[in-house]
Parts: sequence; structure tokens; C-alpha cells
Amino acid sequence: MIKFVPFNIDDFNAYAKRATAEYANDKVRAGNWQEETALGQAEEEFQRLLPNGLQTQDNYLCWIVASEKMSDLKVGVIWYAANPSKKDDIFIWDFEIFDEFRRKGYATRALDQLETKSREIGKKTISLHVFGQNQAARRLYEKCGFEETNVMMSKKI
Repeated sequence: MIKFVPFNIDDFNAYAKRATAEYANDKVRAGNWQEETALGQAEEEFQRLLPNGLQTQDNYLCWIVASEKMSDLKVGVIWYAANPSKKDDIFIWDFEIFDEFRRKGYATRALDQLETKSREIGKKTISLHVFGQNQAARRLYEKCGFEETNVMMSKKI
């Protein structure tokens, strides 16, 4: 069984520091940002999306917890929110299964859990962004029924 357990303030602070650094690195790898300014840009974007930190309305930052063999395991994190520009949509801002728990079905079960939660509150779609170079994530999302809606491509010259 998979459940989402909301972050407390300490969880959030640790997550925010790690997530902004990882996002900055992803944007540099994708060729979107320069390495020298990437961390600052990631911090600005994070602040724009969560101006009140953990207390931001309609944002859910949670541990993905698997209940197995009489214990709960934190297997990943998910950050999702009501999409303000699309009334019937949930947007996944971040989704990660920790390395040691990958390829064990947790990601699929977590996405199924999000789908159930989304239906319960009347949402009709779940959207997300995935970096083009993240082939493993793209395969997972396609396997779970996500379809491409936009594709941006670049060529280094």
C-alpha cells in the first residue's frame, strides 16, 4: 500500500535545499540555464511557486510511504498542486523514488494513488514536465498512460 504523508517544516526545509540544487543541475544539463546562475534561478522559481513555503494553499509536498511487512518505508517524495491555469488539472511539480527503491513498482503505485486522490476531488487530468534526457521517467510516465502534449527540441551548434 502507498500513502502520501505531508512534510513537516523540517522535512520541507531539507527538501527545498536539495530540490533546488537538483533542479538547477537538471536545467544546466538540459541546456536551459548557465551553471553560474542556475542555483539562483532555481531558488527564485521555487520561491515563486511556494512563496509561503510549506503553508502554500493547494500545494502538497509529501513523502511517498510504502507500508510493507509491518513497517512504513519512505520510498520517495511527491509535490503536486492544483493547476491554477487549468481548473480540472493536478500538476506534478516533483516526483522522485529514491534510488534504492527504484524498479520495484513504487512509482507506478504512487501515480495510481495520485490518480485516485485526484478523482476524489473532481480533477480530470494529471500533468507534469519531464526533461527530455530523462528516458527512464519518460518510459514510466508513458507506461502509466501519460501522453506527450508538447515537445520542445534544441540542437547545439
